[in-house]
Amino acid sequence: MDLGFDALGAILRLHGACPVRLTHPGADRWTSTAVSRAFFDRITAPTRFIELEGAGHFPVKRPGIDQLISALVELRDLVADATAGPHTS
Repeated sequence: MDLGFDALGAILRLHGACPVRLTHPGADRWTSTAVSRAFFDRITAPTRFIELEGAGHFPVKRPGIDQLISALVELRDLVADATAGPHTS
């Protein structure tokens, strides 16, 4: 499917330098989990696939939105820890 941009190419160019979190709504009727998994399985960076429970294509209800927020916080903290300079006391 041509989306007008090469998302996978952009991610593969990261050469594993940046962790990737792919969140997919568990009850999405527009995009199947199989499509997201096929994309996800080709990423060479450190990855985590998170299926948002009960969420539709726009995950705005609980528990899906809470899982999305948790995934973003986890990723933010992971990147912050990896890029932080030496800690001083």
